[in-house]
Amino acid sequence: MGHDITAYKPGVDREAAYARHKDRTDDELIDDAWCKSYDQYEGEVQAAYLRRAAWNPLARVIYIALECTDLDAGCSGTGESRMFNREQIASAYNWIHQERHGDGFSELTDVPANFTKILNVMGACGAAVATGGANTGDVTPELNFLNGCMSTMDNAGADEIEIQFG
Repeated sequence: MGHDITAYKPGVDREAAYARHKDRTDDELIDDAWCKSYDQYEGEVQAAYLRRAAWNPLARVIYIALECTDLDAGCSGTGESRMFNREQIASAYNWIHQERHGDGFSELTDVPANFTKILNVMGACGAAVATGGANTGDVTPELNFLNGCMSTMDNAGADEIEIQFG
């Protein structure tokens, strides 16, 4: 579970790109050639990608910064996409950058109350469990994501970019 935030390159036909790379059957899904083909597909269509674990309180930062908390479904995004213009992306970047140098995000500790219990049960059942330690407040991934969006918009001469919140 987690938040997979993907920005797509403007003007790229994702269905056509997928069709070019979808030449394998379901039995070959773990085949190295299929994986390489999927990586090529992502390279054609993806402008930027951000992942935060479901329980990481920093997962909320990008939703707050882009003013789209309605697309946050808790353990992941809603799966919906939304268009953002250059001003919205720049504003989100500036807000995160300023907050990082102010009080920062290290005080975000809103981890679900039962999460520790769940991890303990999973560990007792033999699962490999890693919590990732304390929240350091590092929002570099969010800043890199937003930079990727702005760079892609500049290179494409686009005024908007589509971001999916999965």
